[in-house]
Amino acid sequence: MLDTLTRRMAGIFAGLRSKGRLSESDVAEMLREVRVALLEADVNFAVAKEFIARVKERAVGEDVYGSLTADQTIVRVVRDELTTMLGGETPQFNWSPAPPTVILMCGLQGSGKTTTCAKLAKWLGKHDKKAMLAACDIQRPAAIKQLEVLGEQVDVPVYSKLDGTKPVEIAKEALARCKHLMLDVLIVDTAGRLQVDEPLMEELSQIVAAVKPSEVFLVLDSTTGQEAVNVAKAFYERVEVTGAIFTKLDGDTRGGAVLSVKAATQVPVRFIGIGESTDALDMFHPDRMAQRILGMGDVLGIIEKAEGQSQLRGHALAARCHAPHGPDSERAQDDPRPERPYSGRSDEQHERQPGEPNRGNYPKHDAQGKGQSGYNQWFAPEAARVRFGHQRGRSERPDQTALQHAQANEADV
Repeated sequence: MLDTLTRRMAGIFAGLRSKGRLSESDVAEMLREVRVALLEADVNFAVAKEFIARVKERAVGEDVYGSLTADQTIVRVVRDELTTMLGGETPQFNWSPAPPTVILMCGLQGSGKTTTCAKLAKWLGKHDKKAMLAACDIQRPAAIKQLEVLGEQVDVPVYSKLDGTKPVEIAKEALARCKHLMLDVLIVDTAGRLQVDEPLMEELSQIVAAVKPSEVFLVLDSTTGQEAVNVAKAFYERVEVTGAIFTKLDGDTRGGAVLSVKAATQVPVRFIGIGESTDALDMFHPDRMAQRILGMGDVLGIIEKAEGQSQLRGHALAARCHAPHGPDSERAQDDPRPERPYSGRSDEQHERQPGEPNRGNYPKHDAQGKGQSGYNQWFAPEAARVRFGHQRGRSERPDQTALQHAQANEADV
C-alpha cells in the first residue's frame, strides 16, 4: 500500500539531507519532485497542486533557506501538510445515545460492501460491542447467503428475508429485532449498482429515513483510482456520508484516491481493508499514514498489533484453563496409559528404567530399592515393580526368597 510513493519520498528527502544548507532553488526542485511523485501515485491533480502551494508557503514562513536544519524543517512541514490532506485528526465513532447504533453501508457493486460488513462487526466485537447484520441487498442473488456465511464466521446474528420484502421494511424489522435482543450495533448492508443511478439513491434515501443511521459509511474500491473520488462526490451529494472505507489496499494499487478523497469531497477516511480475512480491517489514522509515506514507520500501529496478538493468546489460555476438566482434559482422554498416583513428577521421570542415570528430581535408589527421601513403592516405575516382585501378591523380593531356601537347606543338613 503506497509503497511506490513511500520509496519516491524517501529518495527525495535523502538527497535533501546530503546538501547541508538549502537554497530557494533546492526547495523548489524538491517540491517539483514531490508533485511528480504524488501524480504518479494517482493523486488528484487539483489536490496535489494545492498541497505543493501550502508547503511552499509554509517553507517561506519557517525561514528554511540558509538554515542548518533546513532538511528537518521541510520534512516536518511536508508531514504536517500530508496529515492535513489525509484528514487531520482521527474522527471518533459516532455512538447513538439510545442503542442500538445504526451503521449504513453503501457503495457500488464489487467494492466489497458485504465482506466489509462482517469485518466491521468483528472489529466492533474486539471493542466489546455486540452487533447484528441486516441483509438489505436483494438485487444480487448471492448477497444474502454470503452475509449469512460471514455472520457465522464472525459469530454475529444476521437478519434476512427471502420472501420478496422491500429493503426498507427489512431494515425496519432488523432494527426492531436488534432492540429486542438488546444489541449495541446494527449494520445494514444495502444494494449496489454498476454505476450511480437514481433508483439506487432513492432506495438509500428511504432506508436512511427509516432507520436514521448514526454512521453512513461509503465503501470504495481503491483499485479504481480517481473514479473512487467521483463516486464519493456523487454519494455525498445525495446522502450524508460520514466516512469512507477503502478496500483492497493490500494489492498493487497506487492508493492515490486515499490521499484525494478527503480534500476533494470532505469525506474522511475511517477504515482501510488490508486483506481478505474477516480481521483485516484497520482504523485509519492520518498522522500515522503520513509518517509511513515519508518512511518514518508506524510504531504505534506495530505496538497495537502486538498487543492484540497478546490479548488473543491470553483469551485462548484462559479458555483452556476454564475448561470442564482443565487444560489437559483432551490429552487425558486420549492417553491409553493407566492412571498413576500423582507424585509431582512428569511422565518422562516416571518411565526411568532401573540402572539408568538419574535425570532431574527422580529419587535415587539404594540396593534395597528404597529411595533416599522416603521413596514409596507405589510411585516406582512398572519395570522396577516387576523386578522387585511387587505384583501378583508377592510381597518378598526374589533374592530374599532364595536366601531363605538356602538357609533352610543348611539346617536340614
